[in-house]
Amino acid sequence: MCWADHTLGFIRPVRWVVALLDKVLLPLRLFQQVASVKTRGHRVLQRDKEIILTRASDYVDVLRQEGQVLVDYQERKAKTQDVIEKAALGSGQALICSELLEEVVGLTEWPIGILAQFESSALSLPSALLTTVIATQLKSFPVKESTDNLCPCFVVVTQVAPEDIDTVRRGYERVIRARLADARFFLEKDLTIPLSARLPALKNIIFEKALGSLHDKAQRTAALASFIAKAFAVSEQHSVRAAWLTKCDLLSDVVTEFPVLQGVMGAYYAEQEGLDSAVCQAIFEHYLPRFSQDELPVSPVGKVVALAHHLDTLVGMLSVHGVPSGEKDPYGMRRTALGILRILMTMSVPISVRSLLTQGGAAYLPAVISPEVIENGHAFLLQRFAIWQQTQGYSIEIVRSVLSVMEGDLNCYEASARLQAVKEFLSCTEAQSLLALHKRIHNLVSSYSVAQKSAIDEQLLVEPTEQAVYAALMQTESNHSLALQQGDYLTALRSCLTLNTPVAQLFDQVMILDKVEAVCANRLALLGRLSLLLNKVAQLSQLSL
Repeated sequence: MCWADHTLGFIRPVRWVVALLDKVLLPLRLFQQVASVKTRGHRVLQRDKEIILTRASDYVDVLRQEGQVLVDYQERKAKTQDVIEKAALGSGQALICSELLEEVVGLTEWPIGILAQFESSALSLPSALLTTVIATQLKSFPVKESTDNLCPCFVVVTQVAPEDIDTVRRGYERVIRARLADARFFLEKDLTIPLSARLPALKNIIFEKALGSLHDKAQRTAALASFIAKAFAVSEQHSVRAAWLTKCDLLSDVVTEFPVLQGVMGAYYAEQEGLDSAVCQAIFEHYLPRFSQDELPVSPVGKVVALAHHLDTLVGMLSVHGVPSGEKDPYGMRRTALGILRILMTMSVPISVRSLLTQGGAAYLPAVISPEVIENGHAFLLQRFAIWQQTQGYSIEIVRSVLSVMEGDLNCYEASARLQAVKEFLSCTEAQSLLALHKRIHNLVSSYSVAQKSAIDEQLLVEPTEQAVYAALMQTESNHSLALQQGDYLTALRSCLTLNTPVAQLFDQVMILDKVEAVCANRLALLGRLSLLLNKVAQLSQLSL
């Protein structure tokens, strides 16, 4: 902030400045304050007691001992957590939210924990609502029993003199009574209106100017959820029902007052209406994951609805704003894309990402979602998948080798299985030998523009060595194909190891580029078939030795 006529800003108005270099006072003037060796203690506990500093290195210790101020942030944070835990000790265990703890640490210089009470009747409120009231409106910490049930008390962190503790406690207890009364009023009012009755009002809330209202989004999400539910053999009825109701709690008084409870209250209201538990859970889970390391939906219906919700958002935003570039991503499309990929990885049934994008775009008008949007969306998800898999321990070479055989249509579940297989396959010595041979095969096939599906004339396989390679190829193709059909990519790769010896002998004993043109073309065709086989699980030619 800036004040008076200063152009230099600071978090608070500056009342004094200390500038010491070891024991030397620096002749500085900042914020119209002349630097000195004088600082002050805690504003409340020490009544702004004046403290003289003799050297800069004493600053932290002197303020702690004489001024009741913990200058070091980490020390203050540890102290704050300690006083919270000790204050709750006689009643239960404090629920310490890391974000709230960070905020409280920034608000106090000498933290003191105070246990305050509220009426037991308030425990009948949904626990999420109760803890949110305590945390957001009182900046305090709820307390739970060993059974995880909430206790009728909470911990306040403040910085007051010991004689004022009871006064502060009574003040907080008076405030929470009013806040909980408001919360109960909002809740009871909300329960008088079924979620489905709120659907028409969603038409009055814009999702995105070019993409329509939240009612339009719910309609699209329901249509997409129907398609996904069928693909994954999940209850279509429950999926569609949940998709329609996902945004209805945004119109409730509780969520208007506490936006952080969106989804949570929707699930609660659905439960109170007696809706199926799968629908209730899906209403909450459809927002997941909300950030990169957030939990994922666990219920089958929740996964379907969450996937439909995120896909609709991604397709729509890509159509309006395009693929995010650089560091800018104001609409969170990278986060949404990662959420889609993470959910797909938990679903054991392989499904085409392109088909999902196409189905997601089908709910929009053709003028809104063009084929180019679907292509851009697929390329964008491929890129995000590649980046994500590198964070999971796969080298960029392995990721590219797998995705290069799936560029036409990403399938997350299948891509993950291929990545695991390639990584394990490369750990054996024989695999390195096969890679070296494959490099030679690839170079020859590429140099002479050999069609990998060129026909091989057995009559022209005159050398015993090339006949042995052909026989090994036929057997390996059969084994490889069977393993691929079963989704066993590691076995498919290992089946290729039988080619090591005959192919090595072929290069040692046979002149591939024979003077007879037909023989040469036939041998190159044999290498083309080998290259085709070796590149089916991943483009092994892209891997370095």
